Order: sequence, then C-alpha cells, then structure tokens
Amino acid sequence: MTNSNPAVVNGVFVSSAIVLVKALLPLGQIMGWWNLTDDQTKALVDFLETAIPIVVLWVGTIWVAKKTTPLANPVDEDGVQLTRPDNTPAKAELRAMQKEALKIDKEITRGLE
Repeated sequence: MTNSNPAVVNGVFVSSAIVLVKALLPLGQIMGWWNLTDDQTKALVDFLETAIPIVVLWVGTIWVAKKTTPLANPVDEDGVQLTRPDNTPAKAELRAMQKEALKIDKEITRGLE
C-alpha cells in the first residue's frame, strides 16, 4: 500500500484497530491473561472500544494531513505553492535536468580530457 491514498490507508488502519481490540479483550479474559471481575471487564472494554479508535483517528488524521495537500493551498513536494512566481522547477524536475546536463557534458567531453 505504499502508493495508496493516505485516507484509504488510514481507514483500513482504524477499522483494523477496532476489530483487533474487540477480538483481543474477550480472548484475554477467556485465556486467563488477566483476572478481572465482570464489571471491570465491561468497563475496560467500553473504555478501550471508545478510546483506541479516537486515538487512532487522531494519529491517522495527522498522518493523512502530512501526506496530502489541501485544495485551498496546493503545494508540490518542495512545499512550494504550485503557482511559482519565478518559474523555478520543483526538486524532481531539477534532478532530471541535472542528470540530463551531466549526460550531455559527459558526451561532449568524451576524449577531450
């Protein structure tokens, strides 16, 4: 999922966290990993079923915000607005131009050194 939409990845992460918590809490109780009364178990389940999705949503939202650009203020990978007033190229374009320039320079200077 490296090239997937960050919002989709976040949705998968949140739903997975919710399902995992709902599955592990009863399993832990049955397996005897902890000894809690029925009231304590219910309170813990209610707390975790509420708290974990909220925390995961907060973290996921921050992550998605860092991976995407707002439509109101779009920027490129440099963090520069897409409408550059001085027409300077983005980093990727600049790297491609430098690579091409080095290739041309190598062809021109071949045998002249």
